[in-house]
Amino acid sequence: MAASNSLHHQLGFLFVRIYYWFYIKYMQWSQWVFQPTGKAYQKFEQKLVIFGDDHALGLGDKMSLGGLPGLADRLSFKLRNDQHIRQFWHVFNFGKFKANTEDWLPSSSTTIAGHKNYFDNILVNDKRLEGFKLAVLLLGSNDEKLARLNPQKSLENIKTIVNKLNEMDVTVIVMTVPTTDPTEDEGQSYNDRLNAQLKAYIEEEKNPKLILGVEIDALNFEYDRVDLYHWDRLHFNEKGFDKMFKDLWDIVKPEMVKVEFKTFQNVLYKN
Repeated sequence: MAASNSLHHQLGFLFVRIYYWFYIKYMQWSQWVFQPTGKAYQKFEQKLVIFGDDHALGLGDKMSLGGLPGLADRLSFKLRNDQHIRQFWHVFNFGKFKANTEDWLPSSSTTIAGHKNYFDNILVNDKRLEGFKLAVLLLGSNDEKLARLNPQKSLENIKTIVNKLNEMDVTVIVMTVPTTDPTEDEGQSYNDRLNAQLKAYIEEEKNPKLILGVEIDALNFEYDRVDLYHWDRLHFNEKGFDKMFKDLWDIVKPEMVKVEFKTFQNVLYKN
């Protein structure tokens, strides 16, 4: 009986690993195939970029054919049906599986061997994103896996990313890091400490181009709910992404209106 249970456990574990491999590959394929072209056909077209780690990618969300995972598709659909948004918005998903804050550092800010260089390759050099003015950042959940990092260093990396984007005239909405890992002590984990420092930094900066996004950590009682999470308790499920989108919309919509108004002013004055 013990041998039989062990075999069932091993087969179950193997099935989960195979399922996850196909699941992640499908999400990455969807991201590649269904990403907007970003090609502007008129003056009043805008671009919103969602970038960062697994949560930006949409890991844990349902797999749907013909769209981007995570927040991107939900935002795209809402934008097509909101009467207050006057211009056309392309929404991009550039979440990267297992990415950490070092992976997104500008190349000019790091000498780390094997640096992924996502910032330069995507946010600077990808022609589809040319002229984008608004970004949503979900990053930091994988940092504690690196011994060389600590919450303060993670925050410094996020600051560097935000500052560089601000120099590019991009407003950045920064989400907190989920803290639902059942193996961690509530309020004491790496991500808890990072979130505390992150929120303090944003409050102290009073920077109009740096916005605190949805607080998707468990210290926000609205996200301290088992039904919002995938079975691993590390990622959100479909219901969790639905809630995250609903809360994010109240934050991102006013910033979109600001971008649209500024674009309208620039076109008006040029003419």
